[in-house]
Amino acid sequence: MDWTQAIDSYCERTDASYWSEPLNAVSNVSFIVAALVTWRMARTASDKSAQVLALGAGGIGVGSYLFHTHATRWAMHADVWPIRIFVVLFLGVAVVRFFGTPRWVGIAAAAGFVVATAATIELSRSVGTTFNGSVGYAPVPVAMVLMAALVARRDRRTAVNLVAIAATFVASLALRTVDRELCAGVPFGTHFGWHLLNGVVSGLMIVVFIGRGQGGAGTHTRNEGRELAEQLG
Repeated sequence: MDWTQAIDSYCERTDASYWSEPLNAVSNVSFIVAALVTWRMARTASDKSAQVLALGAGGIGVGSYLFHTHATRWAMHADVWPIRIFVVLFLGVAVVRFFGTPRWVGIAAAAGFVVATAATIELSRSVGTTFNGSVGYAPVPVAMVLMAALVARRDRRTAVNLVAIAATFVASLALRTVDRELCAGVPFGTHFGWHLLNGVVSGLMIVVFIGRGQGGAGTHTRNEGRELAEQLG
């Protein structure tokens, strides 16, 4: 594998120069802002897991910036892996937080999400439709809505917030998907909108998460969590 291979994936890039994607590069500041704001909130709440997620949001911004400036294979991996890790960590720990389940249930949920994502990507390849590489992110809003449905009975507000986050993610995913399709009419593309909205999404995911299931805050879900774990077992 040639790690220095040039990759031209987005409408805004017109050559191999460092600043060929200025909007796509600079728009990653949304992740940095989300990381800084949620880090302070998590530190105030003494929520170490949320602090890790805040660092993850910052990592997404840095990795994406590297890809949209260097545009090489190694930079592509620096872009996609922080996103994957952030989502898997959130889902795994959120299951434990929201439902009071044992950690193994959260790990199983995260593993199930990874398998579902891999299956979705393989299915899209088999039919020859990748939606500009966006199909791999499709399971994210599905998982958010499913989690909202499961938590709705015990916490309607969190359920509504999760659905709103999922809807925002779908909007951002649409901007990522149509980027190349709109090149003729929008020369700078729409991928930067994916960054701006996703910075909001990552921040809101952490805000919903902060303080949940810590100490007394999660006491009311523990019995339900044990019941869920017993059913799964």
